[in-house]
Amino acid sequence: MFAVASNRLLVGLIFGQITLIGYLGLREGYAQATATTPLLFIVYNNINYFHKEYQLPSMYLTMERAQEIDKFQTAEAVREFDADAYRQPVLSDDVEGPQQYRREPID
Repeated sequence: MFAVASNRLLVGLIFGQITLIGYLGLREGYAQATATTPLLFIVYNNINYFHKEYQLPSMYLTMERAQEIDKFQTAEAVREFDADAYRQPVLSDDVEGPQQYRREPID
């Protein structure tokens, strides 16, 4: 899923950059449009890199080999999961009772 998601993200980034270059051209920002043009080629090269390094090898990876790789990688990084890991520190503290509203009783 990573290869497909990264590919679509980078294609969307190229379309966004083309839109930005067109907008800068309409607003007569020719220097800015020229300066952002090399970004198109950089992102396109990243698309080719991800395709070559991730997408093609994952197409020929067997399920058994993928499970072996996952077992090896997770065996090195196994940790205890903390139930309060994603909770704000204030919410994970012990619950306190309500504080007294008035210090002295009123007669």
